[in-house]
Amino acid sequence: MQTSHQSRPPNDITDKEEQQMQQQLPHTQESQKRRRRRRRPRNRTKAANKHQPKESSPTFAPSLSQETRYDLKDLTREASALEKQLNELQTQLNINLANIPKDQGRRINAIAREQVTATEDEMDYVRKRLKTVYQQILNCDLLYASSQHVEDRLWRYIFYPPIEETRSRLRKLQSSDPSTVWQNLITTYHQYIDSSFKFYRDLNHNIKTVYHVDTKTIGIDVFRHQVMASAITDEDKVAILLQSNYICMGDLARYRASFPSTGKASPKDDNNNSLSSTANAWKISKTCYQKAVDVYRSSGKPYSQLALVSASTGSVIDVVWYYSMSLAMKQPSSLGFANLKSFYSKVRFTFSKPLPTDSSGLADQMKASDCISHFVESFLQMHHAIVFQKNDSFPPISHGLGLAMTQTITALMTESGLDLTLMKNVSSIFHIVRSTLTRTITILLVSVWYMGEFMKAKANASHQSELQHLQMLLLDYGFDVLTNLFKTTNSILEQLNRDTTHDGSESIPSLSAMVDNTILPGLSIWCAYLYTNMDVIAQYCHGADGRHTMPLNGKSKDATKRSLVRSIQTFCSCLIGHPSFPLPVNNVLPSSYPLSEDVLLLGLVPLRSFHSSVDFFKETAYEVDEQTTADARQQVRWCRAREFIRKIAESQSFNFVQYNQAEQNYSVIDENAKRQQQSRFMKALATQRLMEQVSSLEKNVNKMNVSPKKAGEKSSSKPENMAAEQVDVYVVIVDVTAFLDGLAKVKKWANQTLNVRRRVQSSILQVVVPLDVIDVLDLYKKGDSHMNLQARESIRYLDHQLTLAANNKEQHTTDDSNTKKTPARSFLRTQKVDENLGDWDQASSFWIDDDKNAHKDDADHHRDDNDDAHNDNNNEEMDAMDNQTALTDSDDVDDASISSGDDLFKSHGRRRGRRFMQDDDDEQSDSNSDTDDTATDDDYSTEEDDDNYSESGDDDDEDDNDDVSDLDEVQKEDVNDDDNEDDYQELSYTDVPKTYRPILNCMLHFYQQQQKSTSTISATTSAGDQVEHLVLVTNDEDLTAWAERFGDPSSGKSLAVYTVHEWDRILNTRTFERKTNTSRRPK
Repeated sequence: MQTSHQSRPPNDITDKEEQQMQQQLPHTQESQKRRRRRRRPRNRTKAANKHQPKESSPTFAPSLSQETRYDLKDLTREASALEKQLNELQTQLNINLANIPKDQGRRINAIAREQVTATEDEMDYVRKRLKTVYQQILNCDLLYASSQHVEDRLWRYIFYPPIEETRSRLRKLQSSDPSTVWQNLITTYHQYIDSSFKFYRDLNHNIKTVYHVDTKTIGIDVFRHQVMASAITDEDKVAILLQSNYICMGDLARYRASFPSTGKASPKDDNNNSLSSTANAWKISKTCYQKAVDVYRSSGKPYSQLALVSASTGSVIDVVWYYSMSLAMKQPSSLGFANLKSFYSKVRFTFSKPLPTDSSGLADQMKASDCISHFVESFLQMHHAIVFQKNDSFPPISHGLGLAMTQTITALMTESGLDLTLMKNVSSIFHIVRSTLTRTITILLVSVWYMGEFMKAKANASHQSELQHLQMLLLDYGFDVLTNLFKTTNSILEQLNRDTTHDGSESIPSLSAMVDNTILPGLSIWCAYLYTNMDVIAQYCHGADGRHTMPLNGKSKDATKRSLVRSIQTFCSCLIGHPSFPLPVNNVLPSSYPLSEDVLLLGLVPLRSFHSSVDFFKETAYEVDEQTTADARQQVRWCRAREFIRKIAESQSFNFVQYNQAEQNYSVIDENAKRQQQSRFMKALATQRLMEQVSSLEKNVNKMNVSPKKAGEKSSSKPENMAAEQVDVYVVIVDVTAFLDGLAKVKKWANQTLNVRRRVQSSILQVVVPLDVIDVLDLYKKGDSHMNLQARESIRYLDHQLTLAANNKEQHTTDDSNTKKTPARSFLRTQKVDENLGDWDQASSFWIDDDKNAHKDDADHHRDDNDDAHNDNNNEEMDAMDNQTALTDSDDVDDASISSGDDLFKSHGRRRGRRFMQDDDDEQSDSNSDTDDTATDDDYSTEEDDDNYSESGDDDDEDDNDDVSDLDEVQKEDVNDDDNEDDYQELSYTDVPKTYRPILNCMLHFYQQQQKSTSTISATTSAGDQVEHLVLVTNDEDLTAWAERFGDPSSGKSLAVYTVHEWDRILNTRTFERKTNTSRRPK
């Protein structure tokens, strides 16, 4: 079949007919001109633009005549017809091959063979004609050919089918047929590949000549055009055509290398010709694929082909790197992910144990190459587990790169002379480490990006938490690799600086430059990706969401977040503390200055936003004379690291990097130090606020006159003065356990009427709240447990009481001065600033010796036995008084808070204190304050009984149960006292924990004032029969034990300490003033 423009007139046409045709031709052309009417364009702007040439027309779109375009259409139609005919012949050939009879005689077989041969000959003829048509289309208009995908059709219909058919025959003949048959077939195979390779090489040479293409820069130009405009240009079409041709050339070279000239593995001759030709074919194949990458940076197919070459000749990490690159392009490879998964299934890992951490013994165990191999296998196991198996079951991170560099540097410095062979060996090791690190960082960032794209799919919404967990593991791995490498190299270089003599110190700067040139490319890639995609790590560092999900093998997502934050913090600290970290004045070359790794990774989608800002052609004038030196490249890489630190400092998600404007440097704040500083600051603010409140209240008290007389009272002043003189004040000091265990009782004591049947009260309560109690309540207020709720309620109550007293000017206090009158009812106040001993050493005068204390305990046991019998007779009186208890201030305490407290504690044993034990270091106590709120709510379940208590008629039964529990506890404690007599240990006042010193200091201050006063003990009652006028109410067993070691050393009488329940029962008795010490807890 021939086209119309190539056909010639037949031979039987006479000259006369030719003359007639020539005469008619001008008339026909004139008539066509007359019939043609020029229509008026509807849009003049479009018409004007239509006739204007495009910007790229002079270079990439040569003008074509109308006849040429008509020929292209005819050629395209002819090519389509030939393709259809070729497909039909291929189908017929398959039928003929299938119909070849077996064991039917020579004649029948010969006929079948002739049919197959005829079909193959016809296919060869059609294929040659189709190749000619394709070549004509390419010669006429390359852009039109590219739009019609002629390059792909040329490979699919012309070159690839014969190659694949021959390869199939070679596989079958390789082991069974004689060598002559194999040699003839392999020769034909290589000749066909060589001719096809020459065709593509000439075609590319023609394209580069016609369109003036530079294969090293066209890929960058196309990338810049794609970033600025999404529309495809003529330059893009030419680049795509060149890339397709280069890929075909690489495939042809790879096919030739897969079948060398000798079919069997024969020994090599002296010249090693066979190995050389095979290696040369692999090298040509890799070069063609790399050129395909250079001319067009948006396709992932050449990277996928490079992975196939590396699988045969390269390392394992190169294969994974090329497949990862093919997946991260704008046009990813369709088979890249499946091929990578298949490749991992064939890999067999050998190293399972981590490397030894001692670098001194590593030289005798492993070589530098073995250390690098260990790191690569450890990394690939991690990558395979996270990306394909979707779990975090992989070995720990390997430090093989750092150990390899340490071993190489140490071996270099121990040699007496630096010969050329040793320097080449060191350079080779450093080059392998650099290549491995660069590929590792690239694979990590591609995997992080791929995991993020995977999470965006709606089908994976249910697995988003697990995918985030895996993405954090990848980020954590990258930070740890770089941090460990920097720390290892810095430590070995610092050691060399200390140990090297003056003569050998000249080689240290050059060695340091080699180390920086090895590590900084990977650092530059990692930092460039992160500071242009800051949301990737910011989403995990902006605080936890509070949900403790348990993905995969049970590891908490919040724990992974904390590990990632620590890794980022350590990485930033390592960068800022590095001696080469630049200052702002040294940054002459910007981060947009092009580097070798930028050209290597150009087109990668995760780095697309960063590469769009890189000045690849250096169009900006830089104020540097030597821009291509190693120092200039090192400066640019450190500039990108500093840009990452700047983004971290400016982001609201990271609060551990700060910038000092005065010194123009960055600093990393340690999390523990920051937490301690925050705790100390909050404590100082709370103390200052309390001091201001106390000072303001003292001023208000000094200005007002305290009078017990109320409005509407008609009694004479004489009974009032008598009552004021006869009032006994019982000072009750409460600690934090009193508020947490019995807030309602504390409210009741602040408004307690001790004897409701008397018109004039002879006894009142002064409830004193130490300042340290308020601080502890402030610590306990954060949380959702019952204890935290009680702490917040207590703070609100104290704030309300203090504010009410300040506004009404009715706060009642007692002083040693006789100028102030004693109030007539119970009240609550806070400790004043000067109400303490001042120095803790003054507490030594109140310390009771152990011998006297033991004697006192025996006396107390004797009184406790009498108290048990006395309690049985007073149960009915106590129950009656409980039902009559009321508060004078209904605004402060509601009915639900009124309680006798009999059912608050089922047993009268003191509980352990909630406050944590701390040592003398205040910073350690601040750092542990976060864990103090984790006390269980079961220990404080009795608080709910206290808050929800209501008066009932079942108090008799409860009192009986309480008495029985008291008797049982007395017996148990007597046995315990006998058992603990042998465990005696001498203590002093200095052993008191600092946690309890503020409360005991306040208690001893009032005890000291009580000893100085002569009116503390009533005239009608002896000191031994009188209830103490100063008591400490606490449920803390440790505080009780320490408080009972203080008192009057001369008499051996210790301070009075009661539990909340015990003190409330004492207050509810009818004969309170005559109540003896037997109400105290047995010891």
